[in-house]
Amino acid sequence: MEPVRQSAYLGEKPTLPSKVNVVYSDGKAQEEAVEWDAADYSRAGQVRVTGHVQGRTVEALVDVIGVEQVLPVIKQIPQGADLATVDKAVQLVFTDGTTAHYEVDQWTLEAGQEDQLSTPGARLKATGLLGNGETVQATLVVAGGDVAKAKKPTVQLDGVALPKFGSGNHTIFRSLAYGQEPGQVTASAENAQVTVLQANRENGLKAQIFVTAQDTGAVQTYVVQFQEESPQIERLELRLPEGQELKEDQTVPLEVIAHYQDGSQASLKADQIDVKTRAGSQGKAVATNKGLELREAGLVHLEANFPRTNRRSHLYHHAKSRRKNGCEGASCTNQHRSKCFASSSRDRLGRV
Repeated sequence: MEPVRQSAYLGEKPTLPSKVNVVYSDGKAQEEAVEWDAADYSRAGQVRVTGHVQGRTVEALVDVIGVEQVLPVIKQIPQGADLATVDKAVQLVFTDGTTAHYEVDQWTLEAGQEDQLSTPGARLKATGLLGNGETVQATLVVAGGDVAKAKKPTVQLDGVALPKFGSGNHTIFRSLAYGQEPGQVTASAENAQVTVLQANRENGLKAQIFVTAQDTGAVQTYVVQFQEESPQIERLELRLPEGQELKEDQTVPLEVIAHYQDGSQASLKADQIDVKTRAGSQGKAVATNKGLELREAGLVHLEANFPRTNRRSHLYHHAKSRRKNGCEGASCTNQHRSKCFASSSRDRLGRV
């Protein structure tokens, strides 16, 4: 049973499915009724909910989306404006990186500022109330004063300057090693207020930079998009047939299992990796597309590397020769997190 994925806004209770798809051991799939445990949705973030299906458990992952912040509210108004006619929209940024416009009930000036509504360039402080009861601060700029154009932001990642945004280009791409968390993005811009929403996995590894012009309130959005690299091979596992006596001039199947950083596995052909007999070995074995060729009896040290990733792993197969055409036993050692499985006519060794 695969986890159920849903999202809900803070304050809302998600509607989880009453049935889930269950795959049985015979390969048949069928929808079965599920009962969900109670869960706390009072905070933004990912919530894990446990469900019960015929004595088994299933998990639901609910992304609870909340308001990350309200962007700076700056509005240019005509001289002598009636506050009832001033645009009431404010822009909210949510934890998943999305934005939306909501309206306040009205704008109310701070005491003593009403007589400045006709002063060109005056910057008046006002407050409004959102439907959820949250108070929003705003700056109302009376038209007729000087207007400075907002500049493009300069951006740093963990204190290191990033390339400048080009003409018409509002996105910078940065590579991210698999499993690594994105760094801290900071930004500043002339003649503007800058708001940065940091990148995380919930918002698609996208850091957003909102540049709000200080005189007009116009908002430009810039992005630092992190691109996570594919998981790399973390280790190799070599497997020889169980219960088979190893003899000279014999080719035995060699199974190569690649273990990736994300926990997935894949089978490789023996000739897809570079396997060599190290100097000092008494015997000799060579990996080919047919398997492992046992060319000379004796203690064999196999060294394998990953040509495509330029990473190396050492795997050893020890075979102590009892006679020229056989071996007495087999064992494995482990370096650089690589694992080897070997077998002989006498026993099969487990993981080491």
